[in-house]
Formats: sequence, C-alpha cells, structure tokens
Amino acid sequence: MPGLARLKRNFQINTVFKKFNFEHLLLLATVSYPFLLHYWVLTEQFRLSAWYIFSICLLLALQNFIQNHKHAAIVMTLIGILLGILLYYNNRMVIFIPSILIPLLVAYVFAKTLSNGQEPLVTFIARKIRRTKITEKELQYTYTLTWLWAVFLFAISVEAALLALFSDIETWSYITNFINYILVAIFATAEYMVRKVILKDLEHPGFIQFIKQLVKLKPHKK
Repeated sequence: MPGLARLKRNFQINTVFKKFNFEHLLLLATVSYPFLLHYWVLTEQFRLSAWYIFSICLLLALQNFIQNHKHAAIVMTLIGILLGILLYYNNRMVIFIPSILIPLLVAYVFAKTLSNGQEPLVTFIARKIRRTKITEKELQYTYTLTWLWAVFLFAISVEAALLALFSDIETWSYITNFINYILVAIFATAEYMVRKVILKDLEHPGFIQFIKQLVKLKPHKK
C-alpha cells in the first residue's frame, strides 16, 4: 500500500533526524562543557553552571535509555538524582562533582576488568579492533596498560578532590577543565609511542582511525 509505505518512510526519516539532532546536541554540550564551566566559574555564575551539569547528566541518562544501555542509564539517573539533591542545597558543590566522579568511574571500569575471570579492557579493545589472536606479548602489554589507565585516572580523581578541598575555585577550574585534559592527551600520546616500540611488528592505527574503530565496539562483557 503506497500510503502505508510513505508513512513508514516518513517515520524512519524523522527518527533518524531526531537521533541526529539529539546526538549532536549531546556532543556539543559535552565539548563545550569545560569552556562554559570555566567561564561561569570566573564570572561566579555558579547556579547556571550547576544546572548545565545537571542537564548534561539527564541527556546522558536519556541517551543510554534510548540505546538500551540499561546499566549506564541507571547509573546516570542515580547521579542525576544526586546532583538534583545537591543542586537544591548547594550549587557550588555540584560544580565539583564531575571532575571527581567521571575519572573515578572510568578508572573503576578499567580496574574491575583486571579481576580474576575477566578480560582486561585494553585487551578486549585490541582483540576486537585487530580481529586476530592476541599474542602473549600483547596480553602482557594490554594488561599492564589497563592497570596504568586505572591508576592514572584514579590519580586524576584524587587530584580534583584535593583541589576542591584545598585550593581556590579559579585554580581548581583551570586545572580540572584544561590541564587534566592535556595530561590525558600526553599520557595517551606517550603510550602510543611506547607501544610502537614494544609492539613494533604490529600495525598501529592513527588517532582518527582508532576512534572510529572504538565507537563501533559493543560494550565490554565478561
């Protein structure tokens, strides 16, 4: 039936359009986050900063529900509830939470895959991207790298907490919104250079190619 086919086609186009807008809105909000937050901190617009963080959290929860990532959606919803409670009582406290909680959660994701019976996260990523058998040398390297990422991100989280407690808010903002991102980039670049030396017999994708391969991966499982 032509009418039914046209209706179905229009529904598919609208669904893709909405998904495109939603994902790009979330990407724009995430990329602009450190710059906007730093500006609002310097201009003492703490309530606006807190609401912005709360909104991003809700968008992330909604995205994970739409993509059927139930565990991530539940975690983001719980974080959103926590932020909402803090928003009611103390706007400034909300501002400090992401710089502490985000690296801590990512460090946990890396660290929990090092337990018995689980595949280290970096090993999983390497195996999925290469689609070939991982050698013993690669296993040792990816296990160590998973451990290093966990320790590094945990250190970033501790640093952010200490800055929130003992430094002025401007210094905290400069370091957590800019310096820490630079440190992560330096760590990743240094690891790439070391990997090319230690695993010199392997082909190593560039940054853009690696990101494209990474976003296609399914969530890590036991």
